[in-house]
Amino acid sequence: LEFLNPLYQFTSNKQCLDITYKGFSSAHENIFTISPYYLKQYNNRWFLFVHNHKVEKIQNLALDRIVEIKISQNEFENSSIDFNEYFEDIIGVSNDLSLEPVTVKIQLSENIIPYITSKPLHGSQFLKESILYLEVKLNYELESLILSYGENMQVLEPTELVHSIKERVEQLNSFY
Repeated sequence: LEFLNPLYQFTSNKQCLDITYKGFSSAHENIFTISPYYLKQYNNRWFLFVHNHKVEKIQNLALDRIVEIKISQNEFENSSIDFNEYFEDIIGVSNDLSLEPVTVKIQLSENIIPYITSKPLHGSQFLKESILYLEVKLNYELESLILSYGENMQVLEPTELVHSIKERVEQLNSFY
């Protein structure tokens, strides 16, 4: 959180930064230039959405993986992304811009329905009998959320998501 306030200021002032970052699966730190656009909290973690000048694309960076920040001499790259719309079709922070939202159908157990009704998973959700419908892009956070409900949720559609959840459950089952 030590970087939260400075990053807010750099984002507000549209200042280009050189950042030292150690990704979750990286063996070493990387230094690259970014134009910071947006800060978002998800699942008790803060993320910074940036234009990475090295790879020329939008990325999200977990603040707890940032090692060092320096003001860059490079020019800030403006963004045409409306971050109010950027999160409309996703759960979490992973947004593959090449994907389109799909209809996700989930069978709910009777005991979880009141909870899902009172604390929606997504703004697109609607419930018909015991079937939950979502209109979202498939991503890791969606899968993790579904898995967090365990036996109280069964994905019915799309097939791609059914297979992905099944693979993860089989992997989990192999541990026990």
